[in-house]
Amino acid sequence: MADRISQLYGNISEPLTGKALGYVPTGYIGTRVLPLVTFNSLRVVLPAYNKEMFEVPNDQVIRRPLYGLPHTVSVTRTLNEYTLDEVTLGAKIDVRESRAASLSAVPWDPFERAAMLAKRLVMNAREKSIADLLAGTTFGYTLNIVAGSEWDVKVSGNSVSDPVEHILKSIEEVRKLIGVRPNVLVLGADAWRAAQSNTNVHKTILGVEAPGYPTFEQFYRFFGFEEGYLGDGMYWDGSAFKPFWTDSAYLLYRPASGLGNEEPSFGFTAIASWGKSGDQEVLGVVTRWEVNPYVTEIDYTEFVKPWVAMPQAGAVITNCAA
Repeated sequence: MADRISQLYGNISEPLTGKALGYVPTGYIGTRVLPLVTFNSLRVVLPAYNKEMFEVPNDQVIRRPLYGLPHTVSVTRTLNEYTLDEVTLGAKIDVRESRAASLSAVPWDPFERAAMLAKRLVMNAREKSIADLLAGTTFGYTLNIVAGSEWDVKVSGNSVSDPVEHILKSIEEVRKLIGVRPNVLVLGADAWRAAQSNTNVHKTILGVEAPGYPTFEQFYRFFGFEEGYLGDGMYWDGSAFKPFWTDSAYLLYRPASGLGNEEPSFGFTAIASWGKSGDQEVLGVVTRWEVNPYVTEIDYTEFVKPWVAMPQAGAVITNCAA
């Protein structure tokens, strides 16, 4: 695939692609919530989760009679198809800007800067698309906290609701739907702020006499989650900074890779591989185009698709903060 795409997208700049490959800004959780899964095709076909593995066969089925043949089961598969989206963003550089950069008191590379900016903006868009995808998903179980009962609402210094009860209830509802407990907890920053200051959370996790606030790790580990992610990233909408993630709590089940053959998987982010650079997978490339003798365009391109494959493998608690 790498060769075919390379021919389609000519003018790939290996130096700039290498620099973009090593540029990984911190603070994004989207592709941890929906892990990156690489493919060598732009069309992805995956089997759906099959609950037959949880069935208990009766004695007459599993007992083979003397000199007889064993009973058999049918292996069925429902296949889902996903098509990756091309995401490309570019920046143009005038020859005068390039010349000015080289003469700067602190010289800088405008082409490298353009590549990093394009990738950063693509990653911003990916983070928001994943956050919006979860916000718009119909989960297997939804608990909407009514106004006046949010986690941070208190009366006479005591919280009126109990996030611990809400999360334990949601865990059990997911388990009823897919046969296993959710293993990932995701909280928007406002939801975590509300939970951290909740007096019932404090009493349950730290005890009545303990001072201070629980940490996020203490919180998600208390419920037995294997992973916990705090969505506190912000984006600029042109007039103010806003959070990517809403004041919600998401409880998900998925394998570490995001994909499972005989187990449920809430979702993943499918992304096309362009090959390898050393021991690193190249998931996006930078191309350089000479628009005319005076202008150069630097583009960052990847083929990607965030996807909720099995919404039943998740629960959401909304309106956590007042």
